[in-house]
Amino acid sequence: MILCSEDTAIMAHRGSYKTTCAAFAIAFLMLLQPNSTHLFVRKTFESAKEFARLIFNILNSDTAKIIAKDLWNVNLAFEYSTASTMQLNLCTRRDGTPQFKVCGINSNVTGQHFDRIHCDDISDIRDRTSQAIRENTKRFYQELRNVVNRGGIILNTMTPWHKDDASSLLTNIQKHDCYSTSMISNAELTKLKNSMSASLFSANYELKFIPDTDLIFANFNYVDKNITELNNVYWHIDAAYGGNDTTALTLFAPAGNGRLFGYGRIFDGNIIDIKPRITSFLKTLKLRCGFVENNADKGTVYREFANDGLYMKHYHESDNKHAKISTHGVLAFKKIDWLTSTDDKYIEQIAEYNAFATRDDAPDSMASLYRIIGNEII
Repeated sequence: MILCSEDTAIMAHRGSYKTTCAAFAIAFLMLLQPNSTHLFVRKTFESAKEFARLIFNILNSDTAKIIAKDLWNVNLAFEYSTASTMQLNLCTRRDGTPQFKVCGINSNVTGQHFDRIHCDDISDIRDRTSQAIRENTKRFYQELRNVVNRGGIILNTMTPWHKDDASSLLTNIQKHDCYSTSMISNAELTKLKNSMSASLFSANYELKFIPDTDLIFANFNYVDKNITELNNVYWHIDAAYGGNDTTALTLFAPAGNGRLFGYGRIFDGNIIDIKPRITSFLKTLKLRCGFVENNADKGTVYREFANDGLYMKHYHESDNKHAKISTHGVLAFKKIDWLTSTDDKYIEQIAEYNAFATRDDAPDSMASLYRIIGNEII
């Protein structure tokens, strides 16, 4: 990342420390070449700001101060540092462009110019599940050609999600799949394969695409809306009681014109242990009613949430799960505008669902909530 002198794409499997390497590379370059300018791009501005905090912490370290003193005989300090921009006192250029800046792919970068642009995971699960989002990401990436200075480079670190996502625009690609890096043991690879569909594992870990032939849900509709703005929110919990199960929380709110706003989260752990986190989150919203089945626990979860002051009902589940998801789930999915802040793991479970899926908590919760209140809420 430090030495490349032309546009380069480093495509590597999930969990391969791409972002960590990017942080140290940019921090070193800000010390080695203090008059160069850097733009760091991520899918969302919020996640980009998290990266800016990492850069700040590296440059604020004793190690960085020693390097700056040895290189330039200067006591390292920040001329300024905000949530999205920063500049060191090593920089002598005064053209108004910050030494380092971060942005999301929906940010306005027209008219700005940088020597090096680093795109990190600008495609994600939403690009896999929405053609509209894939096209928007690609349009933004192409606009960056007008932002990078002549002689500058665009460096990409990413994991592919779809054969037509932004990775299809890249050149000079270096690939590091899960077998070549030796970062993941054979036992862990087997566990990963068993936890997701073959197509998702192939794309995210083997860096190749195989067609999906038996998936039910595709082409999600997304809306950029804050969950606290929703009114009359109904919610459903698909509870986990142990093992490898996850708890899925689904929220629906009326969107008008026969549509629903949808939001979901996945929680790891026993439902009783994670109940305080769920309760705290729900109490920030404008709720109507919640629902949970009582088959496994005889109403224990219902009573626990009700004791926390949340209005809730419980029911006995008798429908076949796959039949329920294939009917009520499909009907719901056609009417849902998913909030972009929906948990990635929740979206993954729905996108990768089929009759043999190992994780079906999210689609089960979605289908159950729609079956209960779909006609009432629309």
